[in-house]
Amino acid sequence: MEYPDIDKILKATLSPSECPSEELNQKILNQIKESGKMKMKSKKILMAASIALCALLLPTSIYAAYKYLSPKEAAVEVGDNLLSEAFEKDGKEVIQTVTDGEYKVTYLGHVSGKSISERVASSWDLHPERTYVAVAIEKVDGTDMSKDFEESLFVTPLIQGLKPWQYNIASMNGGYVADVIDGVHYRIIECDNVEIFADRNLYLAVSDTNFFSVEAFNYDEATGLITVNEDYKGTNVLFPMELDPAKADSKKAQEYLEQLEKEWNPTEEIDNSEENNIDDESISADDAEIIEDGDEGIIIRMKEGN
Repeated sequence: MEYPDIDKILKATLSPSECPSEELNQKILNQIKESGKMKMKSKKILMAASIALCALLLPTSIYAAYKYLSPKEAAVEVGDNLLSEAFEKDGKEVIQTVTDGEYKVTYLGHVSGKSISERVASSWDLHPERTYVAVAIEKVDGTDMSKDFEESLFVTPLIQGLKPWQYNIASMNGGYVADVIDGVHYRIIECDNVEIFADRNLYLAVSDTNFFSVEAFNYDEATGLITVNEDYKGTNVLFPMELDPAKADSKKAQEYLEQLEKEWNPTEEIDNSEENNIDDESISADDAEIIEDGDEGIIIRMKEGN
């Protein structure tokens, strides 16, 4: 038996006058997940009354942690056991949900490291340190995402001070693997390691576009801060990415940016002067391409010559 209005029930009940302690929250969550490998289908058979009772005790983030696959579980579902182990050992669960436009987006968690995935690509020889982020995306109206698996959804890390239309998953040797499980679109994106920029504001951007959209997000040239465009008609979500500040490395960051410019302009000598920097419009949706590979998943990269 399914309960299509369960989210409404939970929304109505997730407003307790007193919040339980973190210790109690974790104890309840551990009991809920004690089977470890509980599948989403088995979760659906829980009685609505029992779920609502748990909702009285659990904050939204705890409920979301129960409702969705964890990052390590999502990695297993897309066939990457090595990455699953990395999520479990070194990853950080975030569990933040934002509803915007037609979609409800949940930032599940992230992990960074070297050789922590079963997927490899030639560009990773130059940039072996990678960042992986797991998200869950679903339709607000409950429509099964399997019917729109190929629809436009762009998920990317962004970095304060770097123009987002230039520096995103498409230009940072990125890609993703995805699957629809019980109507929810699970996606694990990856790109060159962004931990080296952890002394800046980092963001996880999600939009209903093919590539980064300057209409969906604003960039402040003076401060380098990135914000959502409140006037955008669609889904444009921006989560803060809180990485370990101790992993920041300004020297490596500068070397990485210089290396990227060399890759973008292989026949030109790199000059750090403003007049020789890449034009604001030099990297756009027309400059990027999506390549689907059965072994490597989806690779988003710049077209040759850009």
